Amino acid sequence: MFVSLRLRKRPSGIRRQPRLRPHFDHSAAAAGPQQTPDVRGRRGAAIAARKRALRGWDKANPEVHYDPDYFRREVLPGLAEVKFGR
Repeated sequence: MFVSLRLRKRPSGIRRQPRLRPHFDHSAAAAGPQQTPDVRGRRGAAIAARKRALRGWDKANPEVHYDPDYFRREVLPGLAEVKFGR
């Protein structure tokens, strides 16, 4: 997508600011109680903490790599035999 940064002169002589992104209506995102600034701040802090923990684990365990085939081959068959108690 090509975005023009050239400012065009409006009839009233006021220059319009360039729009670099498509318009997003934030009122819809903030409409529910789950989107209050406090909740969004706590959610952002939790995501940042999780990312820090993952980076720390990756740094402490550089030789360990995720292998989805190993999971399918070794772990999943064992999980099929697990019985859940009441």
